[in-house]
Amino acid sequence: GSGIAQVVAQAGFQVTIVELDDAAIERGLKRIERGLEKGGDDGSARARITGSTDLEAAGASADHVIETVIEV
Repeated sequence: GSGIAQVVAQAGFQVTIVELDDAAIERGLKRIERGLEKGGDDGSARARITGSTDLEAAGASADHVIETVIEV
């Protein structure tokens, strides 16, 4: 999911990552930040990414929703 969020933010869209807890949000944001740094992002894509644990609130203001699930 973090790769999808990164690409969508780089395309110029606002992105909200929804996770079960703040620790999971932080892990996802760290993965995204590493990818953006490797790609030479000037900070603008990262500025478009936020995190939330409130699915209902995030979905209420969304134009599009992409769901990702880890398959084990």
